[in-house]
Amino acid sequence: MSSMKVPMGVHEDIATRKWLKLRAFKYADQNGKEFEWEYIERTTRRGEVDAAEVLPIFVGEDGERHILLVSQFRPPVGKISIEFPAGLIDEGESVEEAAARELQEEAGCTGVCILSTPPVSLEASVINEIVQIYAFEVTEKGLSRELDEAEAAHGLNVFSCRLSTLKETLDGEHW
Repeated sequence: MSSMKVPMGVHEDIATRKWLKLRAFKYADQNGKEFEWEYIERTTRRGEVDAAEVLPIFVGEDGERHILLVSQFRPPVGKISIEFPAGLIDEGESVEEAAARELQEEAGCTGVCILSTPPVSLEASVINEIVQIYAFEVTEKGLSRELDEAEAAHGLNVFSCRLSTLKETLDGEHW
């Protein structure tokens, strides 16, 4: 562990929208050098965790473990993105309930949670978003999906591949 102390500083709002807020953190390091760090803050946080991500796993007809992924257009990167089913936590919902809901809404599946991570930040240098990742053993596939307007407009698709060939599958695509 680093012996660096968490710097004291001032947070400044730059712009606020429905889902996100752009902020700056002005601080000095232990040597007195001043810095300004711009970052994004979620405006939708309802607890410790903002969103649930789901790693859906199932045994295919070939007897091998498979993983379900979703692809959709993402405006920030200007291209199709390959992702786990995921979404924000709704009011009054636990993180695990959100994970199960997103699995059904985006992938048309139900399952049993087999493990979860502690809350983690996947992009701490850019956004304060905290997620929790849940692995689900898929028990039922092919249910109707309930895509929201943005997911439908961005062409959310579901696909699967063998875990043993995940890297090759993703390397072979030009996302």
